Parts: sequence; structure tokens; C-alpha cells
Amino acid sequence: MAATLDTVQIVKRLREAGFDERQAEAVTGVFRDLHDVDFSHLATKADIERSEAKVESEIARLDSRIGLRSAELKAETIRWVF
Repeated sequence: MAATLDTVQIVKRLREAGFDERQAEAVTGVFRDLHDVDFSHLATKADIERSEAKVESEIARLDSRIGLRSAELKAETIRWVF
């Protein structure tokens, strides 16, 4: 269940802090907009860490393949020279 946002209380607190009615309502509107934003599509730190681990693993795999292929090419070159 989503938490409710008591906009009346927010306006009241802002008014008590010296905001005029328009300012208090504008700031409260911003709070309401932020409260209603759906952040579920954003990546979490864990999502980023998993992606980073996958990329690092793929880089290591490709680096290994490049190293093997380089060794194969060197060996082939040596055979052609001799």
C-alpha cells in the first residue's frame, strides 16, 4: 500500500514557516508530483553491479580468446618461417 501524502498538512507547515498561500501550494504540488512518480523502472545498485559483473566476465572471456588466437597465429607464423 502506498503511503499517503497529507498535502493540507504540508501547506499548513509551509504557511507557518512564512510561505504565502501560492508558494505553499506550489511547493506542495511539487511534493505531490514527486510522491506520485513511479521509480520501479530505474536500475538499482544491485542491478548495476550484476550488469557490471556480466560485462567484466565477457571481457575476460574475450581477452582469453584473443590470447589463444594470438598464440595460434604466432605458432602458425613460426611454421611458415621455418
